[in-house]
Amino acid sequence: RCQVTITPQSAFYNADIAGVPSYIGVEYMAQSIAAYAGALANDANEPPKIGFLIGTRKYQTHQACFKVNSSLTIKVHKLYQEESGLSVFECQIIHGDTLACEAKINVFQPENPLEFIRDNQ
Repeated sequence: RCQVTITPQSAFYNADIAGVPSYIGVEYMAQSIAAYAGALANDANEPPKIGFLIGTRKYQTHQACFKVNSSLTIKVHKLYQEESGLSVFECQIIHGDTLACEAKINVFQPENPLEFIRDNQ
C-alpha cells in the first residue's frame, strides 16, 4: 500500500480540472509496484533493480480525475511472478471508501536491464 495526496504541486496536476486526470492512476500503480520491489530488495540487503512497465489490462476508472486535496491509497497485490522476471499485479486506487480505479499491471524485471534495453532497440 502506498498513499498520495493530490496538491497543486503534484506532477500532472491540471488547474483546469483542479486535480490530476484519473488515467495517471496507472503511473501511481506502477510507482507503488516499484516501491514494493525496492522494499523486497532492501529486506534482502540488495540494491533495487530496474523494472519496466510492460502493459496494463482492464484499466477501469470510476471517476474523471483525482481532485485537489484527495488522499488516495494505492493497493498492489502480486498475482504471479515468473522466473524470467515477468510479474502481474492486481491494483486498486481507493479514495476514502470508494474504489476510484482498478487494473492489472504487467511488469518485467530482467536480470540485466541494460542488455535488455540494447537487445530491444
